[in-house]
Amino acid sequence: MKKILIIFPLVLLIMAFIFIFIKVLKLNNSPANAIDQVAVDTLTDSQDGIDITINSIEKKDGKTVINLLLNNHVYDLSKMDAKFGSSLAGVKSNDYKIIDSATGGHHVQSQLIFDGDLSGPLTIKLNDSLIFNFTI
Repeated sequence: MKKILIIFPLVLLIMAFIFIFIKVLKLNNSPANAIDQVAVDTLTDSQDGIDITINSIEKKDGKTVINLLLNNHVYDLSKMDAKFGSSLAGVKSNDYKIIDSATGGHHVQSQLIFDGDLSGPLTIKLNDSLIFNFTI
């Protein structure tokens, strides 16, 4: 009986320590500038042989980043700059980055970046005749 009276408080103390340790780890692993990943039902559109897919939308540090996949068998998409002419909720894009380009630019993974925590009408303009419209 004396052993139980000694062991039981020790077990409770160890469990409390583990609980507090886990809480502290969770707080330290969630930085103040964490990325808000916006849930996106796969948004796709096709035009003139080009398929465009919005993979994800990330909001971080006052910016909205649209992750894109572009595929086709006609154009070298790596030579097209979606920065100029693209807009989200009326705000012009401030950057366009190609993350990966394969097969002569026919398959491109890229990011379209906007200032602000934005949502609304999205226009992606690859050139004067290739304009894609979405709502996010």
